[in-house]
Amino acid sequence: MKPRRFLFLSLIGAGVIAVFAIIVLVLFGKWGGPVGEGDPGGKRLQELLSDPIFAVMPAGSTDMQTTSTPARYQDNGWFEPSGWRGPSITMSFKNSASSSTIRSFYEQQATSDGWRHDPSLNSRSWLKVYPNGAKATFILISFSRTDSYLLTGSIEPAAWQ
Repeated sequence: MKPRRFLFLSLIGAGVIAVFAIIVLVLFGKWGGPVGEGDPGGKRLQELLSDPIFAVMPAGSTDMQTTSTPARYQDNGWFEPSGWRGPSITMSFKNSASSSTIRSFYEQQATSDGWRHDPSLNSRSWLKVYPNGAKATFILISFSRTDSYLLTGSIEPAAWQ
């Protein structure tokens, strides 16, 4: 009688451990790696690159550099959720105009291009929802000591929709 009871309890213990292991794997995203694609065919990156906000620079801008980053899967290990990071664009430039002039330029440009302030992020962030439902954001950062600016934008990965 004891061997059967011991076998029964051992099976229950093994089952509890297996269920716990599956829960941990699912919660921490370690079940099979990336799901879907971040940006099939680079369409989201192209959408962002062709947005007028990234096509026009304020008059007098110099030392312009643009970097685009495709969507990528970021594996954060066991302690943070892993997942897709959407494509992004970073533009840097210099301009001797006042920061309020540069900010005003981008506020006018953003408003006419369908962007709106996103108060949930911060006062310098702008949000746009494209016709396909993808949400994009951009922010303008000024470095007043060097008359340098950084315009950075990103769009959510296709895997989020």
